[in-house]
Amino acid sequence: MGTSQADIADRIGISRQTYNSIETQKREMSWTTFIALYAVFQNNEETRRMLKSIDDFEEEYGNVMSVQSDL
Repeated sequence: MGTSQADIADRIGISRQTYNSIETQKREMSWTTFIALYAVFQNNEETRRMLKSIDDFEEEYGNVMSVQSDL
Protein backbone atom coordinates (compact mmCIF):
# COMPACT_ATOMS: atom_id res chain seq x y z
CA MET A 1 0.00 0.00 0.00
CA GLY A 2 2.99 2.27 0.27
CA THR A 3 2.27 3.19 3.87
CA SER A 4 4.02 2.61 7.17
CA GLN A 5 3.10 0.30 10.00
CA ALA A 6 2.57 3.38 12.15
CA ASP A 7 0.08 4.84 9.67
CA ILE A 8 -1.96 1.64 9.40
CA ALA A 9 -1.83 1.11 13.17
CA ASP A 10 -3.05 4.66 13.71
CA ARG A 11 -5.91 4.15 11.25
CA ILE A 12 -7.16 1.07 13.09
CA GLY A 13 -6.54 2.33 16.61
CA ILE A 14 -3.64 0.17 17.80
CA SER A 15 0.01 0.92 18.49
CA ARG A 16 2.71 0.39 15.89
CA GLN A 17 4.33 -2.12 18.24
CA THR A 18 1.08 -4.14 18.41
CA TYR A 19 0.73 -4.00 14.63
CA ASN A 20 4.32 -5.18 14.22
CA SER A 21 3.74 -8.07 16.64
CA ILE A 22 0.68 -9.14 14.63
CA GLU A 23 2.52 -8.80 11.33
CA THR A 24 5.46 -10.89 12.57
CA GLN A 25 3.07 -13.46 14.09
CA LYS A 26 4.26 -12.87 17.66
CA ARG A 27 0.72 -11.92 18.67
CA GLU A 28 -2.72 -12.95 17.50
CA MET A 29 -5.07 -10.21 16.39
CA SER A 30 -8.51 -9.65 17.83
CA TRP A 31 -11.65 -9.80 15.71
CA THR A 32 -11.94 -6.04 16.01
CA THR A 33 -8.44 -5.59 14.62
CA PHE A 34 -9.13 -8.08 11.83
CA ILE A 35 -12.27 -6.21 10.77
CA ALA A 36 -10.47 -2.86 10.94
CA LEU A 37 -7.58 -4.15 8.82
CA TYR A 38 -9.98 -5.67 6.33
CA ALA A 39 -11.74 -2.32 6.01
CA VAL A 40 -8.46 -0.49 5.44
CA PHE A 41 -7.24 -2.96 2.83
CA GLN A 42 -10.66 -3.18 1.17
CA ASN A 43 -10.58 0.59 0.61
CA ASN A 44 -7.29 0.44 -1.33
CA GLU A 45 -7.54 -0.48 -5.03
CA GLU A 46 -4.37 -2.57 -5.12
CA THR A 47 -5.03 -4.54 -1.94
CA ARG A 48 -8.72 -4.97 -2.83
CA ARG A 49 -7.66 -6.75 -6.05
CA MET A 50 -5.29 -8.91 -4.03
CA LEU A 51 -8.04 -9.89 -1.57
CA LYS A 52 -10.38 -10.77 -4.43
CA SER A 53 -7.70 -12.93 -6.07
CA ILE A 54 -7.34 -15.16 -3.02
CA ASP A 55 -9.47 -18.23 -3.70
CA ASP A 56 -12.63 -18.25 -1.59
CA PHE A 57 -11.47 -15.37 0.66
CA GLU A 58 -14.63 -13.30 0.35
CA GLU A 59 -16.88 -16.34 0.77
CA GLU A 60 -15.00 -17.50 3.86
CA TYR A 61 -15.00 -13.96 5.27
CA GLY A 62 -18.77 -13.85 4.82
CA ASN A 63 -19.13 -17.21 6.57
CA VAL A 64 -17.02 -16.08 9.51
CA MET A 65 -18.93 -12.82 9.81
CA SER A 66 -22.32 -14.55 9.77
CA VAL A 67 -21.19 -16.92 12.55
CA GLN A 68 -19.92 -13.96 14.60
CA SER A 69 -23.22 -12.11 14.22
CA ASP A 70 -25.07 -15.18 15.51
CA LEU A 71 -23.08 -15.14 18.77
